[in-house]
Amino acid sequence: NETIEICFGSDYLFNGETLTTAGTYRDTTQTVAGCDSITILELTIAPILAGTQDANICLGDSYDFHGEVLTTAGSYVDTLQTTAGCDSMITLTLTVDPIIEGNETVEICFGGDYVFHGETLTTAGTYRDTTQTVAGCDSITILELTIAPILAGTQDANICLGDSYDFHGEVLTTAGSYVDTLQTVAGCDSMITLTLTVDPIIEGNETVEICFGSDYLFNGETLTAAG
Repeated sequence: NETIEICFGSDYLFNGETLTTAGTYRDTTQTVAGCDSITILELTIAPILAGTQDANICLGDSYDFHGEVLTTAGSYVDTLQTTAGCDSMITLTLTVDPIIEGNETVEICFGGDYVFHGETLTTAGTYRDTTQTVAGCDSITILELTIAPILAGTQDANICLGDSYDFHGEVLTTAGSYVDTLQTVAGCDSMITLTLTVDPIIEGNETVEICFGSDYLFNGETLTAAG
């Protein structure tokens, strides 16, 4: 009896017959004494071993696939030899993870600050920070930081002498300039400057003489007596 294994795609020469298919084969020969000698062959064929492999690299990195340096995503095949000398095919699926970019737009109040990945910023501008993803690839965050100015407005008001003016809760009776700081919808300072004028009571004098028996009309009142 013989047991033989050959690689897929190979052949085996059995007593002059070339075999390529697995199975049991017999061959009868003669011994030197003229008797039958039967050889029984069990022929098996080892299949091509096929394996798969997945790998990820970051953009700009490379991957060594059995001596071949790869930088582009795709499927790659390499043929190796088993210990029996047969083919073994490995299929690699290579994925290239891109650099991740994120954008932030932030507005802060004048005089305020913003903490960007541990850095305290007080000036408007474009800022970048590179961190690592869970896969170890670069993740770039781009920040556009703007600063809202202090809004300034002016207001004029007039009151009569003896009256008062309510300036955001403050009761004013004296002429002058007054400043109040409010909050915008964004929470930033808004300054209002009020110029308050107090108009005086105006006095005027008239001297009028009328004839005896006459009258004088004084702002709608008819006068006949001196006084």
